Amino acid sequence: NCIENPSFEEKNVSMWNIIYGGKKNPTDIQNKSSDAMTGDNSLHFWDESAQEFRAEQTVSGLAAGTYAVEANMQGGDVGADAEIYLYATVNGTTYQSEPVTLSGWCNWQVPQITGIELDGASDITVGVYVKCAAGGWGTIDDFYLYKE
Repeated sequence: NCIENPSFEEKNVSMWNIIYGGKKNPTDIQNKSSDAMTGDNSLHFWDESAQEFRAEQTVSGLAAGTYAVEANMQGGDVGADAEIYLYATVNGTTYQSEPVTLSGWCNWQVPQITGIELDGASDITVGVYVKCAAGGWGTIDDFYLYKE
């Protein structure tokens, strides 16, 4: 796995960039093993207002080849118009997973993107995008970036 701190278990989460719309960041690192895919920590989101955010990490120095990315997500109350997906960006091209439907506590969804070509010189940014209704909640855990 080429992602640094992929399951948010380490105290240092500076490699993760949270970009959000609205007045406040709806995410935090939650220490609650029952809401994590593995370990004790996960990236948690909830807000009383509508939410929109990206959580992403840029990885450099990967060998040329074909890569895949995936993440684990669970949650609910996101609203009928929610937009949730995994993405990867390389040289200005963004690859996107199928839309993710969050359907309840511990009903883990695993969006995946395969066939991402890296040239051995370019960075890759891997992340999730969440746009959801007020009161929407969930956790994101265990990101993976690996050579196929």
